[in-house]
Amino acid sequence: MADVISRLEEFVDTTRGAVHDLAVATQSALSTTPAPRRADLMEVEQLIAMILGDHEEIVHGGGFVAAPGLLDDAPWWLEWFAWDAGAVQRLVSQTDPSGPHFFDYTFMPWFAGPRDHGPPARVVTGPYVDYLCTDDYTLTFTEAARRQDGSFAGVAGVDVRVLAVEQCFLAELRASGRFLVLVNELGRVVLSTSGRLLSGDLVPDLDVPALFATGDRRLTRIAGSELGLLDLGPR
Repeated sequence: MADVISRLEEFVDTTRGAVHDLAVATQSALSTTPAPRRADLMEVEQLIAMILGDHEEIVHGGGFVAAPGLLDDAPWWLEWFAWDAGAVQRLVSQTDPSGPHFFDYTFMPWFAGPRDHGPPARVVTGPYVDYLCTDDYTLTFTEAARRQDGSFAGVAGVDVRVLAVEQCFLAELRASGRFLVLVNELGRVVLSTSGRLLSGDLVPDLDVPALFATGDRRLTRIAGSELGLLDLGPR
């Protein structure tokens, strides 16, 4: 069990490291001018292409989502890229508030969490069905990016398909012979060793948020994240 916990924590650390690099690159790009524009984010595009290539097996997409009004030529903007048909493609979304399919991302937990919380101002959101980028159950890792004056500029982040997490860890979890469930702090299932609990389900008949709060022995928190491994006994 300790080995898989260690590997899960390594996965979180690696993913968090990629997000932090994006946040630093974004902050550097924004510092070049008092009125940044979309073209100033070229460094972010280059870095996310490298990150996607280096972590192709786990990271599906990523980039920077700007706070409204940050960019001089785009009041709302997602500098976001993802794998599509084997190539890195820019995500195209409606960023005109008057448009029929406008997406107000400021209400999304992956944006609001880093914006509304103090340092380290980073969150893991999900699992949720990401209709904007992956069209699949997803974990989104985000971290606040800031202007030189410390004001909130937006979030840097990456998307990880739950399927990729399953491919990395499910066989090892099943080999334990235990009923194990990777959950978030709300009690929503990321993956489990039982077909009775699927990604996105809530763990029934158990107050998982209370287990996180009390440090119950059945739950091992994955360091650096809002995730935990729940042991519900032998299968």
